[in-house]
Amino acid sequence: MNKKSTADTASELGLWRVSLVVEARALDACEDALSPVFGAPGHESDDWIAGLQAVSTIPLDPDAEPKPDNLWRLEALCADPPVEENIRQALTPVATVFGVEIPDILIEVVEEIDWVRVALASHPPVRAGRFYVHGQHEPSLPRGQAIDLKIEAGRAFGTGNHQSTRGCLLAINALAKRRKFRRLLDVGAGSGILSLAMAKRWRLPTLGIDIDPVAADIANEYAKINELAGLTRFIAGDGFGHREIRSRAPYDLITANILARPLKRMAPDMRRMLKPGGRIILAGLLDRHENLVLSAYRSQGIRLESRLRLQEWTILVLAG
Repeated sequence: MNKKSTADTASELGLWRVSLVVEARALDACEDALSPVFGAPGHESDDWIAGLQAVSTIPLDPDAEPKPDNLWRLEALCADPPVEENIRQALTPVATVFGVEIPDILIEVVEEIDWVRVALASHPPVRAGRFYVHGQHEPSLPRGQAIDLKIEAGRAFGTGNHQSTRGCLLAINALAKRRKFRRLLDVGAGSGILSLAMAKRWRLPTLGIDIDPVAADIANEYAKINELAGLTRFIAGDGFGHREIRSRAPYDLITANILARPLKRMAPDMRRMLKPGGRIILAGLLDRHENLVLSAYRSQGIRLESRLRLQEWTILVLAG
């Protein structure tokens, strides 16, 4: 029996959480089947921001040996009230193919809490190569010891604490030891942390774009806080279709810390926007999604230069 749905209850935040538990072998299929229901990027939806906000997949037993029947929790954060019957209909073909029952579906209202207080407690300063990321409440390291980045937790994605963000900073740090990049683009910029890191490292103009206008505004605020307003610019738009993105192309370094499936779909656009010999840093993908993403870029003539794995997250450095 399905657990009680609370989708018809008003949320003060306007957010609902959908969660279900599935076997590892059916996890990707469930995620694919549910994407159109939630209005994920790449599916027919007038404004996907009004639907899906985030998706996470978490093993119930992180220490278990990887097996097809291991249980994983799939969670989606939605701004539109989810309809349980639509979710069940989307999962029905998956259940048939894998010979499993449709999992229990839990829909609950996300209660309002003091996110700033929680974020500050759970996001201590981070060191990633030469970069030192911290909130304004934390002191900076003495000049010369690190490249200082002031980013507050909880306002937009990208504080340096998440392994994918930290991995991108480490990748930027490693690339900076070998060469200087002159045309810099950050796709899915979030808080702007990667743009700010590149601008501070090379002291060159950097352009960041995010589909969320609020994130772009926040990133521009952080540019001022980090005294980089003259070097960085953040705009709201849908990736490579933005006129300003096209006008500045080609780029010799592009960063994209998003999700596996949007990264896969971006491969042809990345190829067009990348300068010959340029580099791409891709992140936001779990280890099990690496081949899915990598095959799309290899088909565009882009090769793997290096990879970094932090916990269950993979960061790819690609060469054009």
